[in-house]
Amino acid sequence: MKNKVANISQREAGSLINRLVEFLGKYDVKHCLQKYEHSLKTAGPIFREYYLKWRHPWLGALVQYYELANKAKSICRHLTPELEALAIDAKKVVTLQKNMPNSVKENYRKNLLDFDSARNYLFEIEVAWHFFVNNCDIIWYEANSSKLPEFLVRAPSFHFNVECKRISVDIARKIHRKGHCSINTGIF
Repeated sequence: MKNKVANISQREAGSLINRLVEFLGKYDVKHCLQKYEHSLKTAGPIFREYYLKWRHPWLGALVQYYELANKAKSICRHLTPELEALAIDAKKVVTLQKNMPNSVKENYRKNLLDFDSARNYLFEIEVAWHFFVNNCDIIWYEANSSKLPEFLVRAPSFHFNVECKRISVDIARKIHRKGHCSINTGIF
């Protein structure tokens, strides 16, 4: 069974997740999961079910991955939708990081495990992947240069810069008035 977007087979899911964990750092992944599991234990049931479990798209799948690894069970024989989604993201990260400067790799290593910013950085990976699978070259800018976009997309007949920004629903609800006052308006 293949996923058209990331072109993965069920057999390679475990290997891709292993490579993602190596890229992120095994110690850092385990530390992140410890914080996540501690939050799950100390939170109330509503907060746990409706916020914590959805805060980071990989954490539940990484917990499943380590449970299977600790029991020496095959990932491909126990592939859940969450593990498959993690493997698809792993393919994207592992493939795209090959052409990243070290500063960009370090930036992704740090932020892909951060509860608050992981979705923003996954969005950047998703956008870069779109151009990559459409046979464009991705040239990453150094992470320490604040005035530059994330990457340059180069195709045979054109090239352009890409700056990724995610806007949350809450930002759209605020109306900014003179004097830097914001008013919550709700959704119409």
